[in-house]
This record gives sequence, C-alpha cells and structure tokens, in this order.
Amino acid sequence: GYSLTLIDVAGRVVDTFSGKGPAGASVAIGWNGTGASGHPLPSGVYFYRLTAGSKTLTRKAVLLK
Repeated sequence: GYSLTLIDVAGRVVDTFSGKGPAGASVAIGWNGTGASGHPLPSGVYFYRLTAGSKTLTRKAVLLK
C-alpha cells in the first residue's frame, strides 16, 4: 500500500491519502486544493511525502489559484 501526506510550510499535516495496489503499479491522486476539513487552502508552498513499503519520498509542490 501507499500513503501520501500533504504538509504546509509550518510542518502541519494538511491532508492525507492512502490506498493499496500491487508493487510497481501507477497511482493517480486528484487534489482540489482543500484540506482534510474541506476548506480551501491558500496559495503557497506545500510539501508532499509519499511512502510505499519501506521507501519514502518528499517533494515540494506549489498551489496557485
């Protein structure tokens, strides 16, 4: 399985996504610019952390409105 965590620049978890799939499979996750509460997030820099098995990848994302 996998988990994707969206984090703001202050280090707060904004939203999380998770699912299962076979190893090596591609996954598409749609995000509409809202937090876990459903409220729109402001434009700015966010980070996403993808964890699949024992591997973790963290990258930067920019939300523009």
